[in-house]
Amino acid sequence: MTTSPALPHDPVLVVVDTNVLVSALLKPGSVPSQVVMRVLAGEATCCWDARIVAEYTEVLARPRFDFRPSDQRDVLTGLAAKAIPVIADRVEITLVDEDDRPFFEVAAARAFLVTGNARHFPPHPLVTSPAAFLRLLDGRTPAIP
Repeated sequence: MTTSPALPHDPVLVVVDTNVLVSALLKPGSVPSQVVMRVLAGEATCCWDARIVAEYTEVLARPRFDFRPSDQRDVLTGLAAKAIPVIADRVEITLVDEDDRPFFEVAAARAFLVTGNARHFPPHPLVTSPAAFLRLLDGRTPAIP
């Protein structure tokens, strides 16, 4: 990852898994929605790469979700305004779903990976649920334990 080491005053860095983003849009006020709203409010900084942006764009446009184009645009534009683009190193790891690789690789160096599908990832201290991430934000825990 081509970013500098975290310092105690640095923002909490997060990679938002697509399932969290979809859940946030489907269920306003839900825990995933709170995560996305707090990222948009600047309480955490979103990290992503081109693979993640492409997946967000493709999944949010799926007809089965019936998201309004303006909602898709607003959330992606909001995240982009505060996102840190990352060039991730390849991580040699076996994943349940290889489509999750970009999320793990971007998060691997120093960002929390917030996902509703933790079972898709190997045990790792930075892979967390939306609820656990909100507790982290509420406690103002440093970005890297």
